[in-house]
Amino acid sequence: MIQLADNEKKGYCQHTVEDPLKLKEGYCHFNQTGQKDFLNKMIAYEPGCSKITFELQTFRKKQAEVVVEFISQTAFRFRMYPEAGKTYCENSVLPKTDTIPMTIKEEEEEITASTERLMLRFQKCPWQMSVYLDGEELTKEQIKDQDVGQKYKSVPTGFSVDENGRVTDTFETMYMYSDEAFYGFGEKFTDFNKRGQKICVWQRDAQSTNSDISYKGMPYFVSTQGYSILVNTFTRTHFNMGASSGVSYTMETEDPYLDYYLFANRNMKGLLADYTEASGRSPMIPRWAFGFWMSKMSYLNRAEVEEIAEKMNEFGMSADVIHIDAWMDMFGNASELLSFDEKRFPKPEEMIAELRKKGFHLSLWMFPYVQTKITVDGTQRVSRQYLSMKERGFLVKRTDGEPYIFSPGEGDAAGWGVAALDFTNPEFVLYMKERVKRLMKMGVGVIKTDFSEEVPEDAVFWDGSTGKEAHNKYTLLYARTIYEASAEAKKELGESALLWGRSGYSGSQNYPANWAGDSSAAKNNLAAVLNGGLSMGMSGVSFWGFDIGGFYNCDYEGRRCIPSDDEYIRSVQMGLMSPLSRSHGQSTPREPWVFSRETQKTFLKINKLRYRLLPYLYSTAYETHYKGLPMMRAMVLEFQEDWNARNLSRQYMLGESLLVAPVFDQEIVKVYLPKGSWTDFYTGERLEGGKWITAEKRLDQIPLYLRENHMIPMLQEAPMHIENRNFEKLVVILNLQEELETHYYDDGVCGKLFTKIVNETLIIESAKMKIELFEVYSEKEIHNCVVNKNAWKLEKTEHGFRATRG
Repeated sequence: MIQLADNEKKGYCQHTVEDPLKLKEGYCHFNQTGQKDFLNKMIAYEPGCSKITFELQTFRKKQAEVVVEFISQTAFRFRMYPEAGKTYCENSVLPKTDTIPMTIKEEEEEITASTERLMLRFQKCPWQMSVYLDGEELTKEQIKDQDVGQKYKSVPTGFSVDENGRVTDTFETMYMYSDEAFYGFGEKFTDFNKRGQKICVWQRDAQSTNSDISYKGMPYFVSTQGYSILVNTFTRTHFNMGASSGVSYTMETEDPYLDYYLFANRNMKGLLADYTEASGRSPMIPRWAFGFWMSKMSYLNRAEVEEIAEKMNEFGMSADVIHIDAWMDMFGNASELLSFDEKRFPKPEEMIAELRKKGFHLSLWMFPYVQTKITVDGTQRVSRQYLSMKERGFLVKRTDGEPYIFSPGEGDAAGWGVAALDFTNPEFVLYMKERVKRLMKMGVGVIKTDFSEEVPEDAVFWDGSTGKEAHNKYTLLYARTIYEASAEAKKELGESALLWGRSGYSGSQNYPANWAGDSSAAKNNLAAVLNGGLSMGMSGVSFWGFDIGGFYNCDYEGRRCIPSDDEYIRSVQMGLMSPLSRSHGQSTPREPWVFSRETQKTFLKINKLRYRLLPYLYSTAYETHYKGLPMMRAMVLEFQEDWNARNLSRQYMLGESLLVAPVFDQEIVKVYLPKGSWTDFYTGERLEGGKWITAEKRLDQIPLYLRENHMIPMLQEAPMHIENRNFEKLVVILNLQEELETHYYDDGVCGKLFTKIVNETLIIESAKMKIELFEVYSEKEIHNCVVNKNAWKLEKTEHGFRATRG
């Protein structure tokens, strides 16, 4: 360690009395209950090739340590240990990462650590870290958030201790710029811009999708300043994003140390790319997953499942997945997990094969618990599965070594007593993987991983961790186990894998996909659901959907009932313009044929449109896989420089080309079109951007708009089911004003398209795209069309041109 000379500034870092809290002038003091302490001044530092360590004195004269490492030219890891020299057991989301060299320089009042693009300035006294990107200030710690009595409203970076002096939590306090906005934090259903909110990342069975409680909170967020932060822990975290003070925000974790990563990039897409490069990019999911999924709670036997499959084909709807919740033998004699109830589903392998012949893949429900007691023929007895899992040591325990029995959901009316399966036990993980692989090899397409958010804090896991440390991690371990088993089995079959997960955490993008949990059928609830989807996208997760039709709906007296036609169709419209599309309901049906004839026609219209859009959706999915960008994109992500886009959360971009404006309960549907020329997707009518427009409120369509100098590849006709082969006979819709150069992705294909208008001739160069027709919208006059140096026939339409092979 290099010891620093005494360079304290009189009246700020120099304490003249034994108890600094007695100072009334020249030094800020506390206005909070509890015993807090914070970093005050640098005592020494130790430079290294890729790490710098600081020895610091705290306000209360204790000795702390800060360690900083660069993991790339534009990202670093910050760790604070309140007790220097102590060994800490870390609970990292991103464990040890590669580091790069840094340049360290000491000056009179500060020390700097730099890469070619990023510079960190560490003020010696008072301690303050400032971050600079390409020579310009990006962000900094807040050390001056005081009130008129010189008391701190937000205590600088530090920690809290209990009455015994034990560190109970640590926190980082950051300067909040006057125009700074924040996005992400996982699937949060509150306002999309999280400035002014308090956020707790502690997974819970939310039992709705319209409050600050959520199934998939994540300690990761993006700032409009040009940086994002991952608090690197599974333990409960708290974020106060300017709710208590308008000039600072705090990140607090219930760990005895602080660990976070900061990624710097002025471009928001670049931030997500940098973050997912470090935390993982989504594997590609099966082609059929982008079709329509039909479900309710639940189809109860094989005959009902086969009847639904027949009805969907007879109705003429395009669909690819049937889901069953109640398929397992949970109340009979099965002692093994994930076993079909063959009384209700005889010859399940034969059933699955027959469904595949009809064009349907099977999705099956599971949860990560076992019931302790079951009722058979009116008699209650101990569950054989519970006894089997207990005997093998596969259950999460209490401190006395017995299985921990609890309720699986908050306010659970059924009063279930369950024990949690222990995904930290490698022997159990192997057992569970074999059970999942068995199902995959039977032909099952996907497992729906329900629940997992309610493991108690005082539980004890096989690996020694407590429920406090592993509560959030449990949701990720659950998903990882089921996804990895599915992927291993599907690889042998030459197929891709996915799951359908309710819970998750930072890193969930590695185990796709997710849905939004138990949503209401109410139209205004759709807006809250959309907040969750957009926030998931800003948290690095792309493959997401929600329960189309609403999972729950009831009348005034609390009786479960189907949603109204209007509620159903508005949900269908947004759901079929989401990355993934599953209809699901609690007890009551969500099949379109139970609604009015007008609603049935409207359903089929949007259903067929989604299937025609499959090439665009699949290509966008590959962009997620390659670049880490979400399919459902907040307007601010695509139009970062447009300040009007910062708080837009009632519309979104599906991929980079298509603007989607769902209709909820608005009397007047207002849509903001960013600067540029847009076309109405249905008519081709040209609309000038940079302003709000009023969209026509129609029950039979959702407002859609095509972006300037972008394309949408489509199918000429909607298939009934998705075949496992590359898309052909494409119709490409172009909104062309200047020129367009873009990519198109399919399995094993990286296609390219370049278009421009020269002397009234539309010139198109395409590679690896099997195109039959171009629909072109442009303000420029076009008289000829040449595709790959061949003349195509050009026909004038009401708002554009149609080009076909000559």
